[in-house]
Amino acid sequence: MRWSRSSAATLPRRPGTRRPRLASTTPASRRSGRRWRWRANSATVTTKRIAWATPARCCAGSAGKAKPPRRWRARSHSAASSPTCRSRWRRNSNWGGCTRRATGPLARRCFEEAIRLADGITAKNLLADACKTYSACLEQWGDPAAALSLYKQYDAVREAELARTRTQAVRAVIMLDYERVTREVVSLAADRKILATQTRELAVASQQDPLTGLLNRRGFDENIGALAATSAKDGTQLTLALIDLDNFKAINDTYSHPVGDAVLGQVARIIRAHCRAHDLAVRYGGDEFLVVLGGADLEGAELALWRLKEAVDACAWADVASGLAVTVSIGVATAAPPADIPAAIAEADRALYAAKNGGRDRILRARDVAVGRGGPAARH
Repeated sequence: MRWSRSSAATLPRRPGTRRPRLASTTPASRRSGRRWRWRANSATVTTKRIAWATPARCCAGSAGKAKPPRRWRARSHSAASSPTCRSRWRRNSNWGGCTRRATGPLARRCFEEAIRLADGITAKNLLADACKTYSACLEQWGDPAAALSLYKQYDAVREAELARTRTQAVRAVIMLDYERVTREVVSLAADRKILATQTRELAVASQQDPLTGLLNRRGFDENIGALAATSAKDGTQLTLALIDLDNFKAINDTYSHPVGDAVLGQVARIIRAHCRAHDLAVRYGGDEFLVVLGGADLEGAELALWRLKEAVDACAWADVASGLAVTVSIGVATAAPPADIPAAIAEADRALYAAKNGGRDRILRARDVAVGRGGPAARH
């Protein structure tokens, strides 16, 4: 007798008998007498079912045709959460293996599309992850050749990404070194500029008399060569004049040394005002000054020296000290380069000595002293 759903629901159940199973709801495996038990691999996401009692006839359907056993897959259940795997199962549309992973063409298409998209947008990290995951899946699905090919692609992408990362790191280090070196170069350039300025200042200070602001003997030695070369190139002569303050020791003794320093400073300013830019004005000794006039003949130089002497005489010395009067004596000599400059200075010094012995407050030329004249350059 074949039971129907309605009859099974209405007929009474006799004691000691089993309720009849409906053909429309009973799985083929149970109808064939096949029994299944489920076993979970520990700490994995795959679950296998093991047949422990298999009858001779395999899964005969209600119509008597042989059917393969149904394959099931857990939704998202792990063996760690339920050792007995009491999860709901659903039929897998593929015929791949007894695992919880999808193994059909859809999964393959998804992986290949992910790899294509990651490669298209040059997302190297995503591409590497997709290749690695796809390779692992292919290995589980029983396709080692494709898995090896995908893993090689993953390894190539990873190596390329590591190379790019190393290149970026090297570039970052180079940029940091470049910025550091640039800062050091800028700092060194600034320090060099400061040192050059300080060097020039020290050079000027080493060649300048601190009291009068004129050149000292060292400054004269450093600059006379250039002036003599210019004069020799132009075919002109140099005029050298030694200027001495008359009775300067008496001024210091009478009015004090600060007044003497003020007199020296004022005379130096007058000398500087009557010299051209290329002329040399030097404090040659304590109260002696040396003036070197380039590119001027003796008559023109003598006129300039007379204007200088008249400026000294006309200066308001009473403003410096009451009753103060200052006069100067000047000895003049000429030198035609490459003549000996020290020899010309010695001639000017002899002319100055003759002017002081002749009564001071005058200008005397060296050639007049040589012929024994009494100082025709002196004018009162």
